[in-house]
Amino acid sequence: MLFENRVVLITGAGRGIGKVTAQGFARAGASVIINDIDEKSAKSTRDDIIGEGGRAISIHADITVKSQVEEMIAEAQKVFGSIHILVNNAGIFSPMGFFDLDEETWDRTFSINMKGMFFCSQIVSKIMIENRYGRIINLASILAKIPFKKYVHYCASKAAVIQFTRALALVLSEYGITVNAVAPGATYTDMLNEVIKGDPNMEGIIIQGDAAQFRIGIPLRRIAQPEDQASMIRFLASEEARHITGQLIYVDGGLSIF
Repeated sequence: MLFENRVVLITGAGRGIGKVTAQGFARAGASVIINDIDEKSAKSTRDDIIGEGGRAISIHADITVKSQVEEMIAEAQKVFGSIHILVNNAGIFSPMGFFDLDEETWDRTFSINMKGMFFCSQIVSKIMIENRYGRIINLASILAKIPFKKYVHYCASKAAVIQFTRALALVLSEYGITVNAVAPGATYTDMLNEVIKGDPNMEGIIIQGDAAQFRIGIPLRRIAQPEDQASMIRFLASEEARHITGQLIYVDGGLSIF
């Protein structure tokens, strides 16, 4: 899976799955646009890639603001000329009981997890249509299938990502553009660690030293590493996956079997 002459835009690429995905694309020859609301972390990812001899720029933008998305994409085009692959990775994940869930938290969750994805996809897909080529990969979640009580807002937003992916795949199929979603299971990232520390009794998870394991059991008996997610994202962006669209792929160690 080589990506020479391909330009990739990855949102939320300052850390976690997004960062590892950006590094993987760069090592495979792609030019990478790193977006993150945290400007410092985005620059850190950029510097890591350039330090390895890759091509990357970082652009600070709030993807929930359409004008900022438009400016980000215009800036990226000035540098790299086009965008061939979009990875909608940015998202937030925070526990809150249903009866404590306030309007602000609900709106912020959907704004980042869903509206930002819509803005990026709508604007970038117009570039892809001109090229008659494109790959869009959206990040869903195992929690769209297996709900937790304290994550009603998050579960709902990620379920919306799945149907958005399917519908957009229909819209863009006539232009040769594929749209797919990856649904990570529990993955060792700063986000997961923060959630565990903030809610050590999180339903479905027990803490064993520095490890977490779903009580119902992950069949492969391991928590994913970010590269497990990144490798699937690269596959769906590759020529090997040219006949796959509108699909949801679970990368969860088999948890979605249940």
